[in-house]
Amino acid sequence: MALTPLLLAAVFGASRSFRLDADSNFSGTIDTKREWPWKRRLTVDDVAIERWRRDGGDLPTSSSALLEASGNASSAPPLPPAWSKRLTFLRALGSGGHGTAYLYVASCGSSNITVTVKLLHNKGLKDMQEVRAMRAMYGVSDFCISTLGAPDYIDTESGLWIMMPFLNSGNLLHLLEKLENCPAKWRCNSRICWERLGAPYSIPFVQALLYQAALGVGALHSQGYHHMDLKPENIMLNCRGSKCFAEVIDLGIACHPKLCKWSGTIGFIAPEVWTGTGLGLAANDVWSLGVVFYEMMYGRKPPFHGDRSGRETRSYIPLIDDAIPKPGMPIDRLIESMLSHNPSRRPTMRGLQGWLRRIILDANPGQDVLDMINMSPLERGAQEKVPPCLLQYEDPEYAMDIGDRPAHRMDCASPPRYAQGYFRCGVCVSCNPCCKCDVKRKDKLEKAYFRTCSSIYSCSRPRSAVMCKSYFAEAS
Repeated sequence: MALTPLLLAAVFGASRSFRLDADSNFSGTIDTKREWPWKRRLTVDDVAIERWRRDGGDLPTSSSALLEASGNASSAPPLPPAWSKRLTFLRALGSGGHGTAYLYVASCGSSNITVTVKLLHNKGLKDMQEVRAMRAMYGVSDFCISTLGAPDYIDTESGLWIMMPFLNSGNLLHLLEKLENCPAKWRCNSRICWERLGAPYSIPFVQALLYQAALGVGALHSQGYHHMDLKPENIMLNCRGSKCFAEVIDLGIACHPKLCKWSGTIGFIAPEVWTGTGLGLAANDVWSLGVVFYEMMYGRKPPFHGDRSGRETRSYIPLIDDAIPKPGMPIDRLIESMLSHNPSRRPTMRGLQGWLRRIILDANPGQDVLDMINMSPLERGAQEKVPPCLLQYEDPEYAMDIGDRPAHRMDCASPPRYAQGYFRCGVCVSCNPCCKCDVKRKDKLEKAYFRTCSSIYSCSRPRSAVMCKSYFAEAS
């Protein structure tokens, strides 16, 4: 892939001299490459880094972003039979190296909801890993992506089809791009004055979106996964009127802690990931989220934004970064802490959630922001309710045969119900409820038992509000 001027400058050692005063009226030298425009970021994975270490030269990169479809595509590949009666095509959303995303209306009974259908043409092991991670997130958090529907994915000769919620308001990078035409106009005291975009935007509003993203990442960690590719592009927004919420997406390289490999996006990779000494730490995601906070608060890229060797990232010291105001406010101290070189000195995900929540509350925000940090998107009216019938198979014939593997909610060929008795899902006092449904095993329907948040950690977490009847229609 051809290198952009930005990355060429980083590779060949362009001057990194910069100074940013704590006021928008600056003096000295500013590294203009840390300003607008914001461009698509370049990602790397374990295969690319091994090739780079072996062969040298430029670090192989790619873009994980979907390119927006030009115009409104009038057609899509034929759907698998299990979805063909239920989904109506609207348009193509975009395409990337791995596949294409489409927008459909899902209809069942008298209910309709818009959904995203992703078709991965060159399916591989990593694609199935992403599906497993997304399935694990179903019903766990409103702020992290999951699969949706029955069936929620279909493996065919033409590719791997995945159904997921449609998020209608772009991502955090799009928010930054709103400021691109006149960045100085939107900045005061070295921070973005989000209020100047007009309602509902404000600094507490954007911080509430970041808080929701942190909740989504924390929920992902609770299910035994680390994201490893957090960036503004991977935090999507959904709005109904002025009521919005944020959701973490793209679990393509999410991994179990002991299985994480060198991967991520240039400018968001933690120092210990570059060195390989701290792979699979929750602190890897804290660092990446700290870079997101940095960009969303200051409207600038950090000094290591184009670092393709890890050298600038490893030498970064937030206390001497003049883009961070001095003396600072609590949000600045939080960002400095998240970008600490030592992963053990970064806040935990739960710790940064509490820290950010206090910052938002201390700003005395309006009721809409308070609702964002205290209520679910559905309770606030920011999210459409998923029709229960969408989570039921139109015909048990379409149910996936799960063979001998443990049952998951999405495998149910019949509506889940409460399972009576303490031993159906194993003895556990504080677990999520035990449910039962029919699943297909070796061409036969048989009863299976599972907990609503299916995960290796589900019995170690306090009882959740997620109940069988909260999401699924009870059989009469």
